[in-house]
Amino acid sequence: MNASIQDSTQQKIVEKVWDYTKHAKFYEYRPNYAPASIDMLTFLVKQSSKATAPKVADIGAGTGNLSIMLLERGCKVVAVEPNDAMREIGINRTKEWAQKGQIEWVRASGVDSTLASGEFDWVTFGSSFNVMDRQSALIEAHRLLRGGGGKSSPVCGIIGI
Repeated sequence: MNASIQDSTQQKIVEKVWDYTKHAKFYEYRPNYAPASIDMLTFLVKQSSKATAPKVADIGAGTGNLSIMLLERGCKVVAVEPNDAMREIGINRTKEWAQKGQIEWVRASGVDSTLASGEFDWVTFGSSFNVMDRQSALIEAHRLLRGGGGKSSPVCGIIGI
């Protein structure tokens, strides 16, 4: 099977198995990430990137739980979310920041984000890393990062700073 067809087939399987449409309206009520962990990770990214407002690609942003925490800590966020229902809730929850140009929402996946190469100080996978091909997701994250940027999950900490 050709690699492109295989990737497309795998993406369709992931979308079907991990379809959060029915759960989207409840997702924002999930327990949040540990604020102290997000504080520390944000501090480390700001130190390493020398950016007062690091640019973050939040992959699998869902309804915006992690994106909001990053916005509250002064980051600029591009939230990548393939599920329409989840993304719409996230857009509604982050309207205030969107009006200030601090967040943009993109319909895409973590293995093909459609974002520009080398534009980000940090790439996050809040609760999404387990639902995508990890090797492809890490290759995509690496492509997105500026030199010195980092990839992280609030659960696993920071990789690559």
